[in-house]
Parts: sequence; C-alpha cells; structure tokens
Amino acid sequence: MAKKPLALRPGSRVAIVAPASAPYDETRYDRALDGLRRLGFDPVEAPHARARKGFLAGTDEQRAEDLHWAFSDPSIDGVICLRGGYGVTRILPLLDPQVFRENPKVFIGYSDITALNVFLLERADLVSFYGPMAAVEFALGPTAFTQQSFLKMLMHAEAYGPVGQPENWTLVEPLQGGVTEGELVGGCLTLFEALLGTPWQVSLRDRIFFFEDIDAEPYQMDRTLTHLLQAGVLSGVRGIAVGECVGCEHEQGRSHYDNCQTLKEVLYDRLSPLGVPIVYGLPFGHGSEKATLPLGIQARLDGDRGELVLLEPAVEARGDENS
Repeated sequence: MAKKPLALRPGSRVAIVAPASAPYDETRYDRALDGLRRLGFDPVEAPHARARKGFLAGTDEQRAEDLHWAFSDPSIDGVICLRGGYGVTRILPLLDPQVFRENPKVFIGYSDITALNVFLLERADLVSFYGPMAAVEFALGPTAFTQQSFLKMLMHAEAYGPVGQPENWTLVEPLQGGVTEGELVGGCLTLFEALLGTPWQVSLRDRIFFFEDIDAEPYQMDRTLTHLLQAGVLSGVRGIAVGECVGCEHEQGRSHYDNCQTLKEVLYDRLSPLGVPIVYGLPFGHGSEKATLPLGIQARLDGDRGELVLLEPAVEARGDENS
C-alpha cells in the first residue's frame, strides 16, 4: 500500500515548483501566490520557480533540484505545480526516489505532471494527486466544485466517497456496465504513451485507470489507445474512468478525417473488448471543472451508475489534530 502524506491545514506552507514549462503570462506567478493565500495557505516559491530555458521552466537540473528541495525542507507541508506544459519526462533520470520516499508530502498537478505522479507512486511508493495547479486554476480563480474537491481531498483524513459532479454537469455516460474495485492510477493519456519503452512504463494490471487528454482528434486518441493496448499496458485493467477530453472531438477541416467517429465511439471500440466497466465524462481533466484525484488508493468504479467512489482517505491526520 502506498504511503499517504500528511493532510494540509490552514496556514500550511506550500511550495510552488515548475517541473515542466513556465506560464505564458508573467503576471500568473504573483496571481498564483495570491490565489493560494486566499485559500488560507502560506505559499513559497521554489528557488528556480521563475527560471526559463526556451519552452522549459529552467534547466533539467534546476527543475529536479527544486523538487528535491521542496520535499527535503521540513518547513514545507505540501507541493503544488505551477503549470504543466512539457518537460517532466526529461528530469525523471535526475530524481532520487529516496528523497520523496523519506519525506512524504502532498504533491499535486496535472497534464505533463502525470509523469511525476506516476514516478512518485511507482518509485517512491507515495500517494500523489492529479488536480489543479497554481498558475492555472488558482491564478485565474477555481470553480466552486474545483476548490471544494481540492480542499476536501487534501485537508480531511477521511474517505472522500463519490467524486460527484458540478452543478448542471451533463457529460457523464456509462459506456460499459459492471462494478469493480482496485487501486486508482491515471492522468493524461499522452503521458502514459510517452512512458512506453522507458524505465517508468506503467502496468495497469488490477488497477482502475483514469485518463483524459486535450486537443487530440478521435483518430489520435484511437492511435494512442491502440499503442497502449498492443504494448500490454492495459492487460488486466479492472476498470476505466474517462474524464473531460477537451478539444478531442473532430471539427470540420481540422484534419482529413471528415468522416471521423466520435470520441465515445472510439473509446467503446477500443476499450469495450477489455470487458471491464467504463465510464465517460467524469469531471476531471483540462476543463475548468476539476476534481482532485489521488493515485494509489482504493476506489470503486460503477459502470452502471456512472460513478467513481474513493474508498479510503488519501491523506493522514496530523497527530491529534482534527484534519
């Protein structure tokens, strides 16, 4: 069972790291700090959080160093990523799993950060979180659902239960029925493909796989899923939860595939032969509504009701404090 970090609390010191790309807009650095302060946290920037090297947020060494610093510093309670973009896979060989294993802390991000989430689970045996980031949701202002999920998940040492849906959410649709339980693992689909053939390739056997992606046409999603299937990554998976895949439907003139299937048709065609529960349209991904999802805890996927349920706490209580 993966190690759970201690819960955050009001006033927790939270480090902001940039393991991938820098924000497009320079004003988002300070807006990210302000957004986290409004939630009651004490944010501190990693030493190289504002560094830049082309499309990267500093050199590989700087970005790896900041992660080691954030986890090693005993005054830091949690670590939140500035943004995603690209670059995490470049620093995986530079990371020392022992640093993270010996200093378990809340760590959260999404998109390209998937590679770090998976690294922390597979190499450091640590629960981490797929969810909102400092220079994106917290700089712009999170939705009520996004904020509530974030705070409930990271500040309360109790089973979250059903992930739920924002008000007026209509995307959820069961694609294949049945009910299953297993360890929850997932993130951005493109990153799982990027890890194929590397030391960090993931097996999803006996796990519930959650995924989403952005700006990939249905034929591109088909290609990625086919690659994962043929590589054996999905062998033995227990269930599949698909989030909001922003920009993943075909648009006329976007490609030469003008008779393209819908995304749901592609998902059913590629994944239904696995014979496991499949739910589409859960509120996580690159859209504005974003549930915070833990990697490494037990969950239940109900393909009849279209529901993902988190069965155990993802954080540990802080001593005698009421988390």
